[in-house]
Amino acid sequence: RVNPKRAAILGSRAYPSVSAIPEPVDLAVIVTPAESVPNLMAECTQAGVTGAVIISAGFRETGSHAIELERQTLEVAWQARIRLIRAQLFGCDVPDHQYGPVARDYDPAGNERPSRDRA
Repeated sequence: RVNPKRAAILGSRAYPSVSAIPEPVDLAVIVTPAESVPNLMAECTQAGVTGAVIISAGFRETGSHAIELERQTLEVAWQARIRLIRAQLFGCDVPDHQYGPVARDYDPAGNERPSRDRA
């Protein structure tokens, strides 16, 4: 997990950047505003990342003003030969069973919520 503002996210250690992760990273899952994706892709390239899944809104689907962001992102991926998946949704989400890209106890403000009794 990478977050320049937090040392931990949901109980897992967070690193300030991709390059700060001590192990090799083969897949980056990028969930940030579209404006930051081209720079994050460049950082992934420098860190040797070979694949990325981008779950960010704000590209071509939001209008012609965002086509350049998409072009920049694809250019970085092509030049670095990073395998890339860009999707609006990431598979299925079944919150009652905590199946999906984000656990239902996740608080967008970055705080951990108390676990609920699921027995």
